[in-house]
Amino acid sequence: MSRLQKFSKRLIGNLGLKLISLGCAIGVWAWVQSETIVEEDLRITVRYIWPTELEKIKEPRSTINVTLKGPQGRLKAIDDIDMEALIDLSEIKIGRSGIDLTESDILNIPNGVSIQRISPPTIEVELDLPMEKTVSIKPNIVGSVPEGWKILNATASPDKIVLKGARTLLVGLSEISSDAIDVKQLTSTKTFNGKLSLPHSTLRTDPKPISITVEVGTLFEKKRYERVPIVIRHNDSWEITPNEVMVEMEGPLSELEDLDRKDMTILVHLPNDERDAYTLNYEPGTENNRFKVVHDGSDSIKPLQLIPPRLSIIKERKPILEPEPL
Repeated sequence: MSRLQKFSKRLIGNLGLKLISLGCAIGVWAWVQSETIVEEDLRITVRYIWPTELEKIKEPRSTINVTLKGPQGRLKAIDDIDMEALIDLSEIKIGRSGIDLTESDILNIPNGVSIQRISPPTIEVELDLPMEKTVSIKPNIVGSVPEGWKILNATASPDKIVLKGARTLLVGLSEISSDAIDVKQLTSTKTFNGKLSLPHSTLRTDPKPISITVEVGTLFEKKRYERVPIVIRHNDSWEITPNEVMVEMEGPLSELEDLDRKDMTILVHLPNDERDAYTLNYEPGTENNRFKVVHDGSDSIKPLQLIPPRLSIIKERKPILEPEPL
């Protein structure tokens, strides 16, 4: 008989007894594992029963850590059990209180398992009388509009809202902000769907939608143009001193940049009389102003002043040349 045959005979010999022995060994190992006492840390949720006549000032802990002790087999199955802490605060008084946690506060503890430690051992809560208050809504604008534009106004609709919560939190509160409204690419008026940014998580409000309207307009700047020519309207028989002035204009920044002094002329309308000389003052905005600044820009560009202010212009009749004798 070969060595291989001898080995095979020994391996399968008394196979039934060997299988029984293996099964017993596995059973003993499993029993030892299941009954061995061990400790295991577990994080569980905390649920509260609040008094109906008081309001919480801040949110207390939502989870705690517990150290469990019990048979290893039962602790391995703990994930399938919905353990939680239930803290009854229905009889608590106004103010700050420390609640000591005990094993009786823990629900659904498996049979044969005990609570060794609770961390933290105390939960602090603070309560106050309830209050309702109407506060203003302030749009929270972030970023800057593109160059050449400016924000004219930002409004919320509704512009006020009623908040509910602890009196301590509401007494000194007069306004709340919306969530951030980014205006980096904004070049026209736009209305955004807004949300409120409550300063405290325990404050409540009616879930009404709000909108934030941001009004955007062209940025108006001032620019001065030198050596703008002055001419007499419908009459070229007069000399002007000086015949060029500086003009200050106001309008959209982009349009002012595109406008050149060569695109401007100051027209002067003379009074309808027979005087040989006149002194006229430039007074922008007045009905009897005899100056008109003409330019190639849009109507949004307006003249502000001639420099120096209230410039006097004297006009003299050109001499009439006598014909040469024949």
